[in-house]
Amino acid sequence: ALIISIVLIIGLWLFLRYTRVGNAVRATMQNRIAAQVVGVNVSWISTLSFGIGLAMAAAAGSLISFIFTFYPAKHVEWIGIIMCLVVLGGMGSLVGALASSFLLAIVAAFVNFYLGLSWSTATFYFALFLILLIRPQGLFGKKMDD
Repeated sequence: ALIISIVLIIGLWLFLRYTRVGNAVRATMQNRIAAQVVGVNVSWISTLSFGIGLAMAAAAGSLISFIFTFYPAKHVEWIGIIMCLVVLGGMGSLVGALASSFLLAIVAAFVNFYLGLSWSTATFYFALFLILLIRPQGLFGKKMDD
């Protein structure tokens, strides 16, 4: 599951970074009107982006089901952890989300071993609190101009 996840992340990064459609996706994400002015079919790109997001979510759900069991209320725990990882990495930073997920997974494993499972989950929220105090844009995020 880890290898497939890494391949999917690298593939998505390469697609967004080095293809014309990937550039159009990034342009549309940053400024829809400017992308439309330079000739990007914003409607089609938005639909494609939604489809790519669905495919990545489906792949993630399928891969994680090999490791964890699911029940109807499990999504609440996962949404919180995923939100922490995205904010910690920096909004819009794929590399940041990946780096923060690896870093926090290692820290959470150590906390789980020494303090217990409930403290392991709290690790994500504690890290989020600290990072937002120190660096509000996240570890890899860029400062927003006002």
